[in-house]
Amino acid sequence: MHLDLFHAIVTVALIFLTTWALDKTGFVTREERRKGFSWKYAGALALVIFVFNLIWP
Repeated sequence: MHLDLFHAIVTVALIFLTTWALDKTGFVTREERRKGFSWKYAGALALVIFVFNLIWP
């Protein structure tokens, strides 16, 4: 159970870091995310979580 909790905490941290990185690089702007669904934002998050789950299933 503790490993699952730690995995969840790391996943949330990666989501926040990815969001921050996308905002800082200008790849996806906040206005673009606020308008609604963004394929670029969803794809970037999916890729980060996919790679993380490959490394630590």
